[in-house]
Amino acid sequence: RHQNHEENFHWNKISLDNANNSEFEKVKNFYPSIYLNIGLSCEDLGDYVEAKKYLNLAFDKIGDLQNNKQNKNYNQDIIESIMVAKERINKI
Repeated sequence: RHQNHEENFHWNKISLDNANNSEFEKVKNFYPSIYLNIGLSCEDLGDYVEAKKYLNLAFDKIGDLQNNKQNKNYNQDIIESIMVAKERINKI
């Protein structure tokens, strides 16, 4: 089902709230992706200030990605997506 931009933002914020309320250490691995998705949602909504804020948070959390063979391709995709989005939003 196709969600609109407001719905995407809403569900991405719920993901962030759930991560923030989690007691599990492994959740740290998800922050780069969560922040990236919120940043992209803000960009879709035309809120470029918030988009930049969340993309910077995503970039700052790259070090929290679990570094193991299983996650290597996923991590590379997340890092590349963050870098591309940051470059795009910085041109606005």
